[in-house]
Amino acid sequence: MMSAGVWFLLGVVIAVGGSRLQFGTWETPGPGFLPTLAGVALAGLAGTVLFTEWRAARARPKAPATVLDRWAVWRLVGTVVALFAYGLLLMPLGFVLTTLLVLGFLFRCIAGLGWVVSLGSTVAATVLSYVLFSVWLKVPFPPGPWRP
Repeated sequence: MMSAGVWFLLGVVIAVGGSRLQFGTWETPGPGFLPTLAGVALAGLAGTVLFTEWRAARARPKAPATVLDRWAVWRLVGTVVALFAYGLLLMPLGFVLTTLLVLGFLFRCIAGLGWVVSLGSTVAATVLSYVLFSVWLKVPFPPGPWRP
């Protein structure tokens, strides 16, 4: 419920910030068009999750609070380290290799998925994101050691 609350507040902040820019019209959108709509959508979706979780929490009996187990702490630390490593390795290794390595680590070691599922998910996510952003949207990615 906490994360949905954070996403809800972030959506409100984005919507308010976007509303301070010129909205424009549907035919000629202004600079505030996308941020305002994205913020409203994010806040609306997070609000739906918040409401659903709130209703579910009211219906179930209260359970005693539990302390994070040691494995959960290591997963959290591993995820944060992997994200920092992604940022550090992106320029020297390039988008494709860095994404393959980090997603492979996250899927296999952090999520605990099997080798086949981890490998398939890693390759699929990397290829889809590369095609979407680099090929379709023409976003330049760091090439890494394979410079043209």
